[in-house]
Amino acid sequence: MAGACLCIDVGGGSIKYARLDESRTLMDYGVLDQFTRPIARMIMNLQFVYDPERFAIGGGISRQPKLLESIRRNLKQFYAWYPAKVPQAQVTVCRFFNEANLMGAYRNYVRTFGGFEGKKTDL
Repeated sequence: MAGACLCIDVGGGSIKYARLDESRTLMDYGVLDQFTRPIARMIMNLQFVYDPERFAIGGGISRQPKLLESIRRNLKQFYAWYPAKVPQAQVTVCRFFNEANLMGAYRNYVRTFGGFEGKKTDL
């Protein structure tokens, strides 16, 4: 196989494409950094507004360890550029990865309707 096409949806209807061959990785193309830079910027902006201790990244892509590394690297770079010393939040992955949205929906259902068959459950 001479190459493969990688498509990453970055939201807002725009999609970035990268042509990969067997000898190069996403990091060589800088695609992963381009994808995670806006995420790191959003995390830093939210850090300034809400001051949380931790951000959790969910979804299927969160299973990729290089994603978290790239977000942290970009975030560290943004903090280094900022002239004032600010507390830095931790960035981690959600415990349920791709199922995080389902767990949130279930938890909301339990809180709203009292669980299944009228039984309260803890989640």
